[in-house]
This record gives sequence, C-alpha cells and structure tokens, in this order.
Amino acid sequence: MKQLIQLSVLLFFSTVTTLQAQSYYETVINSSLLAHISANHVTREASLANFNSIFKKQKEFYEESNKKIVQVVAIHEKIYQNLYNINSLFGQSKQIKYIKDYVFSIIGNLRKMNKLAVENPQYSFWIKKETDQVYSKVLSIIEERKAFLTEDRKRLIDSADRDALLDRVYMKLRLLNVSILNVINIIEFNKSRAYIYSIPVFNNFVEHDKQLVEEIMQKYRRYKYY
Repeated sequence: MKQLIQLSVLLFFSTVTTLQAQSYYETVINSSLLAHISANHVTREASLANFNSIFKKQKEFYEESNKKIVQVVAIHEKIYQNLYNINSLFGQSKQIKYIKDYVFSIIGNLRKMNKLAVENPQYSFWIKKETDQVYSKVLSIIEERKAFLTEDRKRLIDSADRDALLDRVYMKLRLLNVSILNVINIIEFNKSRAYIYSIPVFNNFVEHDKQLVEEIMQKYRRYKYY
C-alpha cells in the first residue's frame, strides 16, 4: 500500500513536471517561430511589392520604347519616301531638260533639212525615203504625247510609269534627230561630188566605165614594152 502511494505520488509529480516542461517548451518555440514567420512574411511582401513595382516600370518603359521605335521607323520611312520623291523629281527634271534640249536641236536640224531640200530639189529621190521616216517618227511622238495627256492620272502619279513614258519620248526624239541628220548628210555628201554620181543608174554606169578605163590602163602599162 505504501509502495502504491509512493508510486502514485511519483507519477503525479512526473506528469506535472512533464506538462510544465511541455507547456514551457511549446510557448518558447511558437513565439520564436511566429516572430520568424512574421518577419519573413513582411520581408516577402516587401520584396514582392518591390518586384511588382520594378516589373511595372520595366513594362511601361518597354511599351514606351516600342512606341518610340515605331515612331522612329515611321519618321525614317517618311524621310526615305520624301528623299526618293525628291530624287525622282530631279531625275525627271533632268529628263525633261534633255527632252527640251533635243526638241530645240531637232527644230534647228529640221529647218536646215528643209532649206537644203528646197535649195537642192535634184536630190529629192535620195531623201524621199528618209523624209518619210522622219514624218513617221514625228507622228509617233505626237501619239506618245496624246497618250501622256490622256493617260490614267493614277498611273502617272507612279514615278516608274512617268520615267518609262519620258524614256520612250526621249528615245523617239533621239531617233528622229538621227533621221534628220541622215537626210542632211545625204544631201551634203552628194553636193560634194559630181551630180552624175547622185543618179543611181548613171552612177552604176560611171562606176562600170571607171573599171573599164582602169583595166585598159593596166593592159596598156603591161603591154607597151612588148
């Protein structure tokens, strides 16, 4: 009985001591853990808020940069387009200047051709074909001019179409000028020699006679010493 009472008392004090130790241990650990958790939570919230703030600023900066890049590209495109238009305008101005110069040159050569033809009608059969070609080229240029005036305006806005049209006109003017100069050269060349050479049939006779005379002279020189 006595042993039972002692055992009960010992068990009681042991239980009380254990409970006190457990209560003390849990109170100390929970307080420290709560402090650490609270501190970590505050730090984490602050870091997250700072990260969100930085991310937002970076996003705004990126979006603003994209807008600036788009604006810069658009400005560069406008500058390029304007420079291209200016260059095209200068190019067409040069073409128009060349065309204008050629027109004045053609007018001067045409007057000279008409004057020579009137003063030397005997060469008309030589230049008939050439003058017909000149007239045909003039008509072709007139048709090109009509096409230029009646062409679809939207097509003429395009610089490539305008360049092609001006190039065609310029080339036809050059060919016209060459034909006129050819007529002038034919007349002036025939004026520089005997008229009989300008007559196709007689010219053949003259050339044939010249060959006969040369053969006779060669035979004479060959046999005169025999």
